Amino acid sequence: MKAYYVKEKELIRLTDLDKNQYNGLQDKVIYNDNLSCYELPIKYYDLLDQQIEISKSLQDYIDIANLDIPGADYWNSLIKDITLRPFQVEFLQWYEGRKQLAFYPVGKQQSVICSLCCGAGKSIVSMIIDAHLRKQGLVSKTLILCKNNNKSSTWGYHLEEYYKLPFIYIEGSAKERTEAIKDFKSKRFKIGIIHYEAIRKHAEDLVGIADHIIIDECQMITNPKSQQAVAANIVTKPTKYILQLSGGVAENKIATQLWHPLHLCQRTFWSSFQQWKNNWCTTEQIEVPFIAKGGRRIINRSTGKTVMRTINQITGIKDPEELAKYVSLYMFQKDFYEIASQLPKVTHQTWEVKLSPEQKKVYMEIRESLTEEIKGLPVPSALIKTLKLLQCCSTLACLGMEDISSKADAAVEFLIEDIPEDSKVMIFSQHVAMVHSTYNRLIANGVNALMMTGETPKKQEERNEIRDRFKKDPKVRALVTTIQLESTGGSYEEANYCLMLDRVHSVLKNSQAEFRVIRATSQKPIVIVNFITSGTVEQIQMRILEQKLKNIQDVLSPADTFTKQDVEDMLNIKPV
Repeated sequence: MKAYYVKEKELIRLTDLDKNQYNGLQDKVIYNDNLSCYELPIKYYDLLDQQIEISKSLQDYIDIANLDIPGADYWNSLIKDITLRPFQVEFLQWYEGRKQLAFYPVGKQQSVICSLCCGAGKSIVSMIIDAHLRKQGLVSKTLILCKNNNKSSTWGYHLEEYYKLPFIYIEGSAKERTEAIKDFKSKRFKIGIIHYEAIRKHAEDLVGIADHIIIDECQMITNPKSQQAVAANIVTKPTKYILQLSGGVAENKIATQLWHPLHLCQRTFWSSFQQWKNNWCTTEQIEVPFIAKGGRRIINRSTGKTVMRTINQITGIKDPEELAKYVSLYMFQKDFYEIASQLPKVTHQTWEVKLSPEQKKVYMEIRESLTEEIKGLPVPSALIKTLKLLQCCSTLACLGMEDISSKADAAVEFLIEDIPEDSKVMIFSQHVAMVHSTYNRLIANGVNALMMTGETPKKQEERNEIRDRFKKDPKVRALVTTIQLESTGGSYEEANYCLMLDRVHSVLKNSQAEFRVIRATSQKPIVIVNFITSGTVEQIQMRILEQKLKNIQDVLSPADTFTKQDVEDMLNIKPV
């Protein structure tokens, strides 16, 4: 016998009740025709003749309900020219099971989170879900919320290439966006695409139009007080079908970042952040400055010191295993290692370079001063201090000095001598000066390359022109950009090489950059090359990041934050 506990209804659902058991429960148990199982109020559990293990996992629940879930052939038939990978079919079947069961609560709102690693084809499976809901007559209008750089490069491209339904971009000036919303309301357009910056100003205008909302990169709304999160809350509230997508819902602060996406899934069960904090989070009391409106600190006039107040700061999750059971009802998760065999082959290489004499001299001077500077500092402040060392490892131009960079020299040499000419190469750095340094060397060596940083004009047409040229112009070999600008949102499946000139102190951000190239639709094997200056802070940083990457198993245990020991380890290594 199997059993599943439905907390909100205070009942258990049972299968395979034998005649003797049923005779003892006939006035207590009810048969659910829709789910093909018996339902027994939990207060009568002791009346069962045998002890049964009560499960909370979704798969057990599907087994109990004996649901009719379509196979791969059905899902592949919904959109032409697409052959789904097994993990994508698994998600679609999970979604359909979730939709049929409709628990928490029944029939009102059906929302889930698809947390697949970047490049796993989340936009493709979203379109298939949309087609599935339309085939059942459940959806007529779909609204897609996404990052600005993902609006046309991924969603527009995929909709035009595969889905063929008429869609409209809600963009431009305030007047143009208002007109686009009017057009979206008409019968002409089935899908509207709006970016997060615009949704802040048009949430009220879009309420009630769409019966299906897709929230791409939902980690953008993990802070419930942010403007885009408030807007997403408004526009999704009356919508029945909501699909949230992310390569990593929370980067490092799971206890604070996970609540809002779950709240959008089910606003009764995950009702308030305070409830979340009380039920699931560990806290500790700390003193923080008393901040008045406008961000001004309150100063005690008699002492001249900042007035402090005591707060309960969230430090973690009380019971990750128990929380994971509930999260599994709303979130489908697969990391890269679980689906690697179904993605293009990826090879990782490390290219070690030595600091130039000029870089080494500056590096030693900075390192010596930092040893004293970081004593007693909290970890975030100490990491900021180490940035100068990382900048020195990239190029002295980062420090306002002459552009001397052994790493940029090595990267250009590698591209020219070791990468086939018909390959396209994405090059990432966290430092704008390093992007300029590498780009200038490529141009000086006759390599047709493009560059994009935060300094590139923000008009989306200009940045999209650079992206399109890199993807479509066979003469363009490389695009040099920053991790901060292009690590999320865009898709560069045309590239088969990714050069990481340096890395930030976040496993997920670095992985997101790599996954701009590692895509489910990639046609060639992928090569990721990490450039490391030997005998420096970079070598320890890389070792720490690799260890933290191994520790990331699911959204509840990201292990992405650095510790005091990590900072000390990075400063203890002596340059060669």
